[in-house]
Amino acid sequence: MIELAALYGVLRGVAMSKGIVSHEDLSRLYHEATGDWHEPQERTWHGPLAKLNGHTRAAGLPPLSAVVTDRPHREDNYEPPTSGFWESPGVPPRPRKAADQLLVWMGFVNLAHRATWPETLAGLG
Repeated sequence: MIELAALYGVLRGVAMSKGIVSHEDLSRLYHEATGDWHEPQERTWHGPLAKLNGHTRAAGLPPLSAVVTDRPHREDNYEPPTSGFWESPGVPPRPRKAADQLLVWMGFVNLAHRATWPETLAGLG
């Protein structure tokens, strides 16, 4: 079971360092933080990331899962998430055009990078 408090701690660190991680990176970072391994497929992380977005939204913060996306298709060139992120709490439906997806996603990444993330969030357990 993925612990939301630990997941928050991992992604808080990514956002505060102005980073973006793939699902593979997230699995590795979560394992390093907790000792628990979870497969890097997006479906593993979809539910916990959406729940975490609900908590960040309740705290008046942007969706923290914006800093998680699919593995880059080209070296160091991240692209918007294919699913999971879209329509989670605080996130609109996925735009139809790829250029719009990139624009909206990068806006959320920027918000996550600029946010003042508290040490912990209420209700994460």
